[in-house]
Amino acid sequence: GNFKLDNGVLRNLSSINFDSSVPNVLIDFADNLGGMNNGVITFMGGGSWDLQSRVEANNIRVEDATLNTMGNEIDVYGLSLASPSSIINLGASDLYLNSLDDFSGGGATLNAGTSTIYLGGDNGSFSGNFTLNNVSVLDGGWFFVNANLSVINLILDAGSTLEISQGLTLTTSAIAAIGT
Repeated sequence: GNFKLDNGVLRNLSSINFDSSVPNVLIDFADNLGGMNNGVITFMGGGSWDLQSRVEANNIRVEDATLNTMGNEIDVYGLSLASPSSIINLGASDLYLNSLDDFSGGGATLNAGTSTIYLGGDNGSFSGNFTLNNVSVLDGGWFFVNANLSVINLILDAGSTLEISQGLTLTTSAIAAIGT
């Protein structure tokens, strides 16, 4: 069934596992009290999950499931796709994260939509042969590319770092370096 928290409920859990084969299960974390203490949220079981609220956690992991962000903000340290049947549909969501990983061996699907990924941490590691829409590396942020990657619009703020592993390619339609 669906999962809905009321506003004011403090989540301080090391992990939450959503396991179902049912499509379009609704997930609503309300006002997300607890922040990064919320550990790992895992979606699995072959079903699909539709976010109804902003999500803040340490990591989100998608295993043999589909996660639809439905335009909601995602604030996590890491986002990972863990099996070839993993799908994440980002839609128009804003994502604040440090790492994006494809542990599936290259078979997972990331549909970027019109999303924007903001990198503000000093460990922005990306692996996975994905096409991303907008990536903005904030002042002090680090974007480390560990796989061939496409970014439609890449913005590098002053004080940010872009590093591409030897032999790999970062393809972009537009790149802007802002500031001095």
